Amino acid sequence: MKSIVVAVSLSIIDAFVLNQGIIALVILFVALPFMAVRTIKKREDSVELKKRLIIMAIYATMVVLVFASNHLNNVIAKNRAEVIIKACEQYKLKNGVYPPELSVLVPEFLKEIPTAKYTFYLINSDTLRLLTITD
Repeated sequence: MKSIVVAVSLSIIDAFVLNQGIIALVILFVALPFMAVRTIKKREDSVELKKRLIIMAIYATMVVLVFASNHLNNVIAKNRAEVIIKACEQYKLKNGVYPPELSVLVPEFLKEIPTAKYTFYLINSDTLRLLTITD
């Protein structure tokens, strides 16, 4: 249970706060190989071996989820950037110059200025909701 709590905590920090995959890379290239060596040394004890393999699987899953989350986040950011670029080009066609700031694109060219990536916002004091890309 402790490994799950630690892995989930590290995943949240790495995927949603840092959004770089740094912790996942350290786990992938440092912690998992270290754990593998320790697991191989304990291969005679089948109970300990099973326990260590489960812990390694938990951390490996965490690494995959962080990379998947970061990829999704980058896809969302790219799609939203394309919307802004299109609005800037439309503004330039109409006015002959690019907009001095994004706020001048609202509401004629954009309904609102999109956030760069996914964002958390408060619905009420007890609930957080994840915004994702919308068309």
